[in-house]
Amino acid sequence: MPFEIFRKPESKDIPTPYPPFPQARAVDPFATQKPNEKPIVVTYMHMSKSTTPMPFTPLYECDETGVVLEGALNIEDEEGNVATLKAGDSFFVKRGSKILFGSETAALVVKVAGRYDGEGWAQYVPSE
Repeated sequence: MPFEIFRKPESKDIPTPYPPFPQARAVDPFATQKPNEKPIVVTYMHMSKSTTPMPFTPLYECDETGVVLEGALNIEDEEGNVATLKAGDSFFVKRGSKILFGSETAALVVKVAGRYDGEGWAQYVPSE
C-alpha cells in the first residue's frame, strides 16, 4: 500500500521511555528504512508533568521539527533561551544544538526528524 495511517495516540499508547529521562516517552510509527539517502522519521512524544530537570542535555545529531498537539512544552537551549509552547505551536531544532524539554503540565507532541528508523536522535551530555 502506498500510504500508512497512524491515529493520534493516547499517552498510554506511547510505551517507550527516552533513556535516561522517564518523564518523556516516544513511539516512531513511521520511518525511512535504510538505505534511502534522505531519511525521515515521525515521532509522537508524551512529556509528563515534571519539576525535575532533565539529567542530561541532548546534543541533536539531526534537524528536528515538531508541533505541540496537547498541553504545554517548555524548551530551553544552550544559550539560556526559554520558550513555552502551547497546543498548535511548532518548533525547529537545528542539528548540533543542545536542547532541554520539560512540561509543567503535560504535553503530546508530534515530531519529524532527518534520521533513519532505529537511529539515535541525540547524544546524551550530562547536565551541569
